[in-house]
Amino acid sequence: GFLGAMPANRRSMASAWPTGFRGSQDTDVSFTSFGNIKTLTALGGGIARVKDASVRARMQELQSAWPVRSTYQRLWTVL
Repeated sequence: GFLGAMPANRRSMASAWPTGFRGSQDTDVSFTSFGNIKTLTALGGGIARVKDASVRARMQELQSAWPVRSTYQRLWTVL
């Protein structure tokens, strides 16, 4: 799967990426944000596509040390 994957009958050919966005194959890292004001929103968060497994593992290690936001904090952000 990849960002934007959906059944063919639901894709819009008017979309910039009718088959989904994968980022450039020439890049080491691609980031996509799902902020509240975006057309394609998940009410916050994002996704990173990282080619190098060791870089990806280090990113996951650093992120795992961050505190997890409470449900209340998340709700406050959305509202």
